[in-house]
Amino acid sequence: MIEMLISLSIFAVVTAFVAANFRAGRQSDEIRMSTQLVATAIRRAQTMAISGQTVPYCQGGTNDKGICPGGTNPECGGGTCVREVAKGYGIHLTTLGTGASKAILFADTDGDKLFNTRETVRTDSITPGPFVVASALNPVTAGSALDIVFEPPRPKIWFNASQATGIASITLRHTTSGQTKNVTINLISGQINAD
Repeated sequence: MIEMLISLSIFAVVTAFVAANFRAGRQSDEIRMSTQLVATAIRRAQTMAISGQTVPYCQGGTNDKGICPGGTNPECGGGTCVREVAKGYGIHLTTLGTGASKAILFADTDGDKLFNTRETVRTDSITPGPFVVASALNPVTAGSALDIVFEPPRPKIWFNASQATGIASITLRHTTSGQTKNVTINLISGQINAD
């Protein structure tokens, strides 16, 4: 009987260690996957600029320079929906609220090298679960945002409508474990690194 209790105690201790390691491993996987999702979103914008991908957007009307996803003129409020290469393609990230877990792909149709909601092409989650957020951005605007824009055809890179900073970085943090990882973009080479 005592031997059985000892065996059960050992089994319980081993099970507790396995469960704890499984949770830590899952959290590490979530932060690692999130860095890859952010890097992929940035590469998507870069690829759109290099390939000269066209997007439908309005010329004139109440939605001037706004995306017309259906490709129809009524979406433009009196303007015309055209399909052309945008002046730039970018990713908008923020550290505020629910936006801290999203990457917004946008077509810079007005050429200001900054995001505005009319230019949204798609919104992607940067995390496989609810626990990873963008916790720090560099360079950052007063609105706690980072806009990374690739200007076709070369592409020339802009961070928040400026080329003063050589490297932009996005720090992702797991809200439960506190673990962090970074994604960096080099202004000169265009290289995107996820560590």
